[in-house]
Amino acid sequence: MKSNHSPRGPRPSSMFRRLMILSLFSCILVGTLALEPALPVVGGVKRPPSLKTIVQKLENKVNRIEAMVEIMEQSARRYRAWTKCISSLRVSEYGDQDHRFGFHYDEKDGTGLDFRPALAVDTSTRWSDYTFLTFAHRDECQTDPTRPGTPGSPGTADPAFAPGTEIPELEPVAVPVGESTAGTSSGKGSLRSKLRRLERRQKDLWTRARRLDRMSEQFDEWESCLSSVPVSEYGDPEGRYGYRVDDGQGGSGYMPALAFDVSEWDDPDYMLLAFAGRDRPFVGRECEGLGDGEEVD
Repeated sequence: MKSNHSPRGPRPSSMFRRLMILSLFSCILVGTLALEPALPVVGGVKRPPSLKTIVQKLENKVNRIEAMVEIMEQSARRYRAWTKCISSLRVSEYGDQDHRFGFHYDEKDGTGLDFRPALAVDTSTRWSDYTFLTFAHRDECQTDPTRPGTPGSPGTADPAFAPGTEIPELEPVAVPVGESTAGTSSGKGSLRSKLRRLERRQKDLWTRARRLDRMSEQFDEWESCLSSVPVSEYGDPEGRYGYRVDDGQGGSGYMPALAFDVSEWDDPDYMLLAFAGRDRPFVGRECEGLGDGEEVD
């Protein structure tokens, strides 16, 4: 059977780890700002930036990191809400790919009845072939249709570039190089207060980044256990040919049904996400998937 699944193990959450490293760097930098550069001017060489300049640049950096974290937290909140809309549907394939047994199928082209496999809900107590994901029809689980994007209008296909999610470009406040507050005690006190606030914000960022990193690892494990199942519809929706079904009154008709697409020539109608066999996340063992193939996200 053809499969478009590429088994993937948990991937390192590089974005979050980079954020944590940057946050740690900010912590170290804040801790070193208590020592104001005091190098003299020798031979016309400029004095290093003043403490006020460094603090302002650090504050701009913290503002930018906080904006990035807020965007990530919005995605995390959406993911938590999304998981509450998911339930599982146990499905198995019934019939034989070599046409030796299965459901009656008639192309109505003179070739007569054939045996075909098809997908059906599995009500047995054994492990089903697949566990598909179904979504609730509650209002909070419905979203607007996806709108393809263009270079001038991102649309809704990629929420990372949707309006309102851009990371703001924060320009540093212009502070003259070499400006000193050493002459006023109030200036020093103001900088000390700002440093303490920056330290508190940095600690908060560190906590939020660790929480996001844990959630990212959980999502990676969940997503890496999913398989992409090639499925196509066979039969005629208007009932002129397809799978033969009884009408309950002694007669019969024809209906389309979904089956695994094993064709090597055409693309499947759908690629459905499912947990294959006993593959499940968070059970302490690696998922096996369907085998090698093209990766589909």
